[in-house]
Amino acid sequence: MTDESLEQLLRELLVLDEPAREERLHAAFGDDQDQLEQARQRLRALEEVTLPAVTLDGATVVRIDVARLQSLFAQAVLLEPPARGELLARIEAEDPLLRQALGKMLLTDHVLQDRTRHPVAVATHGR
Repeated sequence: MTDESLEQLLRELLVLDEPAREERLHAAFGDDQDQLEQARQRLRALEEVTLPAVTLDGATVVRIDVARLQSLFAQAVLLEPPARGELLARIEAEDPLLRQALGKMLLTDHVLQDRTRHPVAVATHGR
């Protein structure tokens, strides 16, 4: 397996759960324990860079594809409420944790926009 094809495989494995990852690794490397372990180590290193740990509720730590989250956020802020709801529903079906993180980003964005539109109301309300 070339370095390029290994990198492609590892990127594909990032979005899979652990059993599916192991299945794909064994399909690619068979029972070669050295290659399997090297691939697992490279996958862990890639995961730490690509999918940083995020805390969603103050206790649960998950790994989220930040680049995808940013891309979806950029799409969502441009959509009107009905279309935004459809996008969020589609994401919820695919990845509930990603949907939760996106929802928190959208809520934060909404609050920040509201504060910039009505700074006096926010300042007096906070007292």
